Amino acid sequence: MSWDRSINDYLEELGSPSPAPGGGASSALAAAIGAAQLQMVVELTLQNSRYQQVWPQMEEHTSHLQVLRKRFLELADEDAQGYQAVAAALKLPRNTPELAEKRAAVLEANLYAATRAPLAIMELAAQALFLCQKIAAEGTSMAASDVTVAAALLRAAIDGAAATTLANTCWMQDRSLAQRINRQLDQLRRQGDDEARNAMDLAEKGLRRD
Repeated sequence: MSWDRSINDYLEELGSPSPAPGGGASSALAAAIGAAQLQMVVELTLQNSRYQQVWPQMEEHTSHLQVLRKRFLELADEDAQGYQAVAAALKLPRNTPELAEKRAAVLEANLYAATRAPLAIMELAAQALFLCQKIAAEGTSMAASDVTVAAALLRAAIDGAAATTLANTCWMQDRSLAQRINRQLDQLRRQGDDEARNAMDLAEKGLRRD
């Protein structure tokens, strides 16, 4: 899909009966927005001379976040393509034993392939959440609320991508492989939860006047 169109066009397509783009693409988009929100904090820090001592780190962060933003949008497309391949396999004929066996093999391969994009979204969102903690600790306190928003979006991306992955592994016949993927998913989700909570706690520390 083209990411040069308006957000309203994307939302219209997302809200249509078409199954793609779906949850995986939305998760990737949430992660891209979270990375952009975090990049804003970095850029504000780079404009503030009081934080000059951390400018080298901030410049590294902004380069990393730019790469992540681009990759998240690519993964949105890859997730949609993965779903379309699964949908195509489901439509293959199975009216003879041979055709049914071929369909099952193609479907299994496509289900496995369709887990790659959402798992990658989870891995990269966890990377971005790690940056969130560093930026919350080192960046301008004037944008602390934006760090919290970024962390919330990135954690939501992880949760959404986890559900997308499970939607594929639950139909896989190779249960050993499916369970291995699910364990990886669970680990990434725990990591994301911990990093998001840490980033939010750091960011909101100076916002509370209780």
